[in-house]
Amino acid sequence: MFKQLGTYLKHGNQFYGIELTTINNSSCVKGIILKKQKNTLDIKDTIEVTSLEALFSRLKTPQSFSLVINNSNVITKKVESSHNEPEKILFSAFPNIQMNDFWYEIISEKNIHFVSICRQDYVRLIQNQFKQEKHTIHSISLGNSLIKTLKSWVNNNIIETTNACIELDENKIQNINAKNSEFTKQYNINGIKLSNNHILSASSALQLIVNNNYSVSNLEELNTELKSNFYSKRFQKLFLIGGLATIFNLLLINTFFFNHYLKEVNLLRETSSLNLASKQNMIAVSKGVEEKKKIVEDIQKNGSSRTTYYLNSIVKSLPSSILLSETNYQPITKRISEGKTIEQNLNTITVIGITNDSSQFSTWLNELETFNWVNSIAIIEYTDLTKTKSSFNIKIELKNV
Repeated sequence: MFKQLGTYLKHGNQFYGIELTTINNSSCVKGIILKKQKNTLDIKDTIEVTSLEALFSRLKTPQSFSLVINNSNVITKKVESSHNEPEKILFSAFPNIQMNDFWYEIISEKNIHFVSICRQDYVRLIQNQFKQEKHTIHSISLGNSLIKTLKSWVNNNIIETTNACIELDENKIQNINAKNSEFTKQYNINGIKLSNNHILSASSALQLIVNNNYSVSNLEELNTELKSNFYSKRFQKLFLIGGLATIFNLLLINTFFFNHYLKEVNLLRETSSLNLASKQNMIAVSKGVEEKKKIVEDIQKNGSSRTTYYLNSIVKSLPSSILLSETNYQPITKRISEGKTIEQNLNTITVIGITNDSSQFSTWLNELETFNWVNSIAIIEYTDLTKTKSSFNIKIELKNV
């Protein structure tokens, strides 16, 4: 009982999800209202209008929304990369992007990444439209990224949204393809029947209580601020209602407590803001120190004797059909420039050479993988020079031993 009461006080029992989308080159707004009753969620209403103005005119009172921007202002690209760093994945998809001008969101399935971007100016424009109508946004997502939170509940290899077709293989997203035709398809999401036109807005509405977003994004700080403002406004609203009820009976006592707790809330908010800023600074400094410490430790750990051992082991394992032309231990990743730190690809050996027997080449790679100091081997390049001769470039990732 107390848990349900706490959930209601914090979130309420109605959740609004709105998707700004583009169908057949026309902008439209799809939305859903979910209502929580005891431990179940039901669809209270769905929304399909042509513009935000039409949405605002339909709503009688200010509401709080989870927002999905999935229209022509959002660009999504698929990238296949072994990198895990968000910025590297982002620049792989959009090499010339100015990060300060865009919000981005990335969902990943192992080495497959889907990157969605939207200009920050456009997002601010949408925020201002909601703000002018006294509505609140407590989370923002881009493109079809939220489909990852629902895919495990959909027993289909293909999931349709308002403007995309998502292909799955063993419950892993393989492709997100744009579609031009508009049609309705029904899904059963954990007992809730949803059409493809409301699957993203429903997933967005659930974020406030489920909080299982699997994406990586530079929207996290903005969403944290939006959610904090939402909780603050909701708290003030509930507090005001309780205060008015108490004023009916005990006006003087209520005035005292209201002023007291309002000051406490403001003090806690200021303290929280200072603590958050200090924590972020400490994390940034700590991260920099740890990175530098790790680089020093890695360089010390991988001394010349170990380098010799690795290279000797590689040479001894070579079959007669393979001729090496170049080996690089912890190669430099960028050109050395004066005044800049030398960056190395730590725990890595690259091997370049020529082989005249592909079968022996494969056998040699398998033998290398059995070495206890080898973590993984990746073929960077394999090119046929003649009918019998091929050049290769492989990367050996070493274990941290």
